[in-house]
Amino acid sequence: MADNYLTFSTDVPMNEEELKWVSFEYSRMANEAEYGPGFNIEQDTTSTVFYSEDSGDTEMLAVFLRAFLIRWRPRDAVGVEFALTCSKARPGEFGGGAFVVTATTEHWISTAEWISEKLKEIG
Repeated sequence: MADNYLTFSTDVPMNEEELKWVSFEYSRMANEAEYGPGFNIEQDTTSTVFYSEDSGDTEMLAVFLRAFLIRWRPRDAVGVEFALTCSKARPGEFGGGAFVVTATTEHWISTAEWISEKLKEIG
């Protein structure tokens, strides 16, 4: 049997008010979500690291980051890269992607999508 993983880590600089808001909202989300928030956080006095070590939920992270941007930074954007891996060497079980989220939009790309597009271009 193989184990699949979705991992990511991104650091977002924040001021004290933003750090408190993130901590509060993350705790609320963790208590309300059936399976937890889908990502972890670590904070110091100047930033929050959003991460997953095994089975993260990038869509939930995007929703959370969008709420943060709407509340605190409506003109900013945050970008996140993620990796899809497997404990066995199985074709199609590895890849990754990235997304950029703003207060009003999300832009996503996956490595599988990119490879497919390039193979079509090459013919």
